[in-house]
Amino acid sequence: MVHGKPLHQATNDEQAMQVLREKIAYAKERWGCTLFCVDSTATAGRPFYPDVFKAVAQAYPDVLLIPENESTRYFAYSAPLNSYVHHKLTSTPVGARLVYPKAFSVLMAPDGDRSEDHAALLSAVRHGDISFSTAGITTQERRS
Repeated sequence: MVHGKPLHQATNDEQAMQVLREKIAYAKERWGCTLFCVDSTATAGRPFYPDVFKAVAQAYPDVLLIPENESTRYFAYSAPLNSYVHHKLTSTPVGARLVYPKAFSVLMAPDGDRSEDHAALLSAVRHGDISFSTAGITTQERRS
């Protein structure tokens, strides 16, 4: 923040950990939040190292971190956001589940699904993935 306005700038992993810890502490104290979507999980030219999420998860073991981007090791400490609506991803990547059998994703499907993908999405939820959608407004309405 500069003069009360958000500012996008390159950061390093230590700074990212500190900012996440501060924001989580504030939101937990003020509103009792336990779900945290972490947008733009990258620093200067690369994604955050998984140790960022490891440190934050250790500091706040009672919250779910939902990073926008992912690496396989992110699944050890968080539930990465996978987009059905943008990329037609229907479940946690197989590779992540091979390494971390209890791994799960948050699947963004704000407008529901297509009939040909329904069984795959239902299976994903039955295997621990979380279906995420917006309430009351469709993707098409947001674009208008």
